[in-house]
Amino acid sequence: MRKQIILAAALLTSTAALPVLPASADSPVVMVEAIQINAKPKDVFNAILKYRNSPIDHRRLIQSSPGKAVVDERVSNVPVIGTVHNVWEESEHPFNRIDYHMISSDKFKSSSGSYVITQTDPNGPSVLTLQSELDTGIHIPMAKQLTQTNSRKDMRERLAYIKKLAESNKKVAEK
Repeated sequence: MRKQIILAAALLTSTAALPVLPASADSPVVMVEAIQINAKPKDVFNAILKYRNSPIDHRRLIQSSPGKAVVDERVSNVPVIGTVHNVWEESEHPFNRIDYHMISSDKFKSSSGSYVITQTDPNGPSVLTLQSELDTGIHIPMAKQLTQTNSRKDMRERLAYIKKLAESNKKVAEK
């Protein structure tokens, strides 16, 4: 047993001296998250529009025209990177989807995705699916796994916030 422990310790110390090799950054990380929302697709769509000016995620609408919008966003505490400043262009397809792509970023290489709203029963809840593709441009071991873990957490928080907005808008509309 002691011999196995010594061998394991020797193996660990020898691998710690290996140089850090860049991770493959050939393709972006693609993620999908979804949430059920007790609101009509129109309410969900409007909640996404309202989310463009979110102090929680430091987002603000900087330009708007029919069917298009430009949103400025600052994200803090991104692992390895720190604070990231992104500018997004969003294309609206009422009341089914909003597509977005990154126009510029001070850190990320590229990003795009969609908010897709579906409702199988006209009187039932809606489902909001967020599909996101992100290439951070980070070249370290486990970069894709780190990006995916952090991004999925962020996606779930965004969806929960939009759900809260949509369901509270629904209650206001019913009064």
